[in-house]
Amino acid sequence: MRTREPILMVTGETAEKVTPGRHGKSTTVATYLMNPAEDVILFGDELANGMWVLADDCGARPPFGATEDERLHSQRFRRVTRLRREGELLTFVGEWLDGYQAVHQAGTSSGWIVKKDSLLSAGTS
Repeated sequence: MRTREPILMVTGETAEKVTPGRHGKSTTVATYLMNPAEDVILFGDELANGMWVLADDCGARPPFGATEDERLHSQRFRRVTRLRREGELLTFVGEWLDGYQAVHQAGTSSGWIVKKDSLLSAGTS
């Protein structure tokens, strides 16, 4: 018996997965891809407080969570606050536009997608 493949329709930040022949649909979140006009990639040891970042490795930010908001947070930029470096470990509190916060830890050699316009506000260029 042939299984039916879901159809993925991408619209902005979200995508709707529709399984043909079934009632209902589930909402999935599209993975953000780096935009060279607006973004630059920096390593963890180059980050500074005030930068808006997203992990460069898509595998490090799979859309997870029980709600759509939780899945969207993994694909949205967050502002670096309370940045600390201890040896090769980078730790910071990421803060989203809606005020949600989470602690992030990564190696100083990890890649990050950074919004170019946040480089100036963070005091770097």
